[in-house]
Amino acid sequence: MTAEIHPTSWAQAVDELVDPGAVVVAGGTGVQPWLTTSGATPHALVHLRTIREAWDVEPLADGLRLGAMVSVDHPLFASWFGDEGAAWFATPAVRRRATVLGNAMSPMGPRELGPILVATGARILVSAGGAEADWKSVEQAMGQWVSLRKLAMTIELCRPERISYRRVSARTRMSRVEVGVCAAIGPGCGAALVVQSGGAVHRLTGAATSSDRADFVAAACDALVALPRSAEVDGEIIAMVTGLAERVHRDLHGPRVA
Repeated sequence: MTAEIHPTSWAQAVDELVDPGAVVVAGGTGVQPWLTTSGATPHALVHLRTIREAWDVEPLADGLRLGAMVSVDHPLFASWFGDEGAAWFATPAVRRRATVLGNAMSPMGPRELGPILVATGARILVSAGGAEADWKSVEQAMGQWVSLRKLAMTIELCRPERISYRRVSARTRMSRVEVGVCAAIGPGCGAALVVQSGGAVHRLTGAATSSDRADFVAAACDALVALPRSAEVDGEIIAMVTGLAERVHRDLHGPRVA
């Protein structure tokens, strides 16, 4: 039988996660379908909604700090979707429940926000039993999540002056991204590449600040061919990345559309 646990502090939540059979629940948009389709019976569901600090939202001088329960549709997060807006991310009902931090860290979902968070230099405050809380880059946190029993509490993001995320999906909207390029201009920002639905996100160092289109496209393609060969990088994927990078560069460095 699965226990429902409602801690009121981060320390209590971290203690509960010492049990490898415990599962964190924030918005629940990844956990609930997993429970339904897999038939899994975890020892405990550790709900974060009863931790007051998990709802914190704090604007920073050049960014934003969000607690683990802050949803994707929070108005202060809207700028991170750029001029295109958030309509590509699931449905309005899911956006109201899904959390920014949970989307990045949950092993049960496709992590659609990963490229945006990497491109805006996100870092995540994580904690584990018996250890002090520690800040990690979003790439570090996402890469280590499967093997570490840690709890993600807070995320900080750099505020983009301009941002663009272009992607290829099976459908135009509300579909998992197969190939995507995201880049942002602003202090602490950069660019990112994702290949394969739910796959790892790779940072393109310094590429987003280049006003030279050819340099930016080359950086995206160089990152693509440097990926581990878990997936075949063929001419079609290279053409996709090239086209997406050209569109992203135009969004960032071209005139704004009124």
